[in-house]
Amino acid sequence: MERVIEIYHDGDLVRLVDEAEVGARDNTYTVVVGENGVGKSRLLSDIARGRIKDYDLMGARLLGAPDFPVVIAASTSPFDKFPAPPRRHARAQKNYRYVGMRGEGIYGASSAVSLLSSAARGLLSKLSETPPSLNLLGVLNSLKFSPVFNFVLKPQFERSLESDTSTRHRGDRSSFKFGAYRYSFDTRVASILEATNSLQVVLRDLDIASALMDAPGALRLTVDFRSSVATLSGAVIEPRHLGAILRLFDENLLRLMDIEVEKYRRQSFSLKRASSGEQCLLVLMLGVAGHIQDHSLILIDEPEISLHPEWQERFMALLQSAFSHYIGCQFVIATHSPQIISRLSGPGSFICHLRKRKLYPASKFQHRSADFQLAELFDAPGMMNEYISRVCFNLIAQVRVGRPFTREMEREIDWLFEVRSKLDPSDKLIALIDSLSALIKEGRA
Repeated sequence: MERVIEIYHDGDLVRLVDEAEVGARDNTYTVVVGENGVGKSRLLSDIARGRIKDYDLMGARLLGAPDFPVVIAASTSPFDKFPAPPRRHARAQKNYRYVGMRGEGIYGASSAVSLLSSAARGLLSKLSETPPSLNLLGVLNSLKFSPVFNFVLKPQFERSLESDTSTRHRGDRSSFKFGAYRYSFDTRVASILEATNSLQVVLRDLDIASALMDAPGALRLTVDFRSSVATLSGAVIEPRHLGAILRLFDENLLRLMDIEVEKYRRQSFSLKRASSGEQCLLVLMLGVAGHIQDHSLILIDEPEISLHPEWQERFMALLQSAFSHYIGCQFVIATHSPQIISRLSGPGSFICHLRKRKLYPASKFQHRSADFQLAELFDAPGMMNEYISRVCFNLIAQVRVGRPFTREMEREIDWLFEVRSKLDPSDKLIALIDSLSALIKEGRA
């Protein structure tokens, strides 16, 4: 993949990667920071739009090839600015995958269910890969998940025995005859299927899948990603049956209600009932895991939403570990969190300050305190910032003993005078900086 090295944004060039520091097979990680309104989310959206392509324009090239990468946009914010998720028929011709709250369904699902559905689509699509994706197992292992998932699905159609061969439209339900059965479902779905010439294919899928759905109520599809085997009520599902189920899920004729997962040495638990922080973290990771291939471009907007500061600190290390099995991938993450940055490490890791249009190696900010990040990088020092206080006291001590001014001291003094204007008028650090200024004037007098 030709990496996004730089991009024009709001009339200026923004660098995302230092080419001299990375090889073609390296994964790169760029964290974009800046104040609200500076355009971080718009930048990610612009990157996505510039890399979304149609298959038919690419001839015989394969999705995931170095010159035709998958573009994955992920966010747990209801206000993300990523391009809208393509409908299934458009998605089949595009290299774009969306993980977030803006679902494709017509049922007005809750935000939690929309998030789970967007992640489930990718995970279930892994079942069609031959051989099974061993890289997905590496991701699950990093998250300490068992590779066995239960997808709880609810049919959005009814089947009945009837000899009438006519098509019926009654109220909000349409019914169609296929084989020995009549299938009825939402008229809105029927209209979409008829408009896209997909009705006969879906009716055939309904005929195949319905044989597995004799029991009323929700279905529990158990998938073992180690063997790429799926079971329903304990019976192994043949590939053609599984394909029918996946297509019905895509067409909103099977609705995801929950995903049940099991962490090693723990009981299984419902992702729908997990805390908002657990949901956000797991959906981001599993959503990316379901779509990522070598040479992918992954855009993540504000991953810190709903995450405890401890998990914010662990996020980048987890992201780098989980997807280390892939090669040539580019991750671009927009954030307001100092904790996200503090653990960003390794070659190919960068920090882009969007307002200043500067690119830094992540090592400059690695393992530094939140107060350091807030003052040096986020331009939001807050009240009684301990890093500013420490720099100021250190300079005062050096000036008092008459130490000659070094270039580093001059830089720190200039920085303190600049940051003074960003402090709250009631912050006592202002008086401390003014004391330093007075000492400097006395020493130079």
